Amino acid sequence: MCVGDEKKIRDFARSIDDENPLHHDNEATKGAGLQGIIAPGVMILGFVSSIIAKEIPWVMIHRLDVRFKKPVYAGSVLAISCTVLRQRRVSADVAITIKNGLDTVAEGSCQLLLPQW
Repeated sequence: MCVGDEKKIRDFARSIDDENPLHHDNEATKGAGLQGIIAPGVMILGFVSSIIAKEIPWVMIHRLDVRFKKPVYAGSVLAISCTVLRQRRVSADVAITIKNGLDTVAEGSCQLLLPQW
């Protein structure tokens, strides 16, 4: 999943009223010791949600706990892995790993409420 260019990151941040300069201003990012504008965490979580919804239509994310370990820069291509750890009739516990190349940029877990048809 491609994060997109700096414009896409800025546009996304603006769309959610995120005024953090790390998502808009290259000078601010350099002052913070970063290499450039970084994607908002919620943007990355949106990719996770999208992948889960494609695999299990009508699912609801009940709980989501993700820890960000490294910044995600414009142009990054993320590999998102979701592994079911435990499944019950109405819910599933899932481990999440997000990588950019060989680097793990985030990891965590979620609990899904499964559709009851």
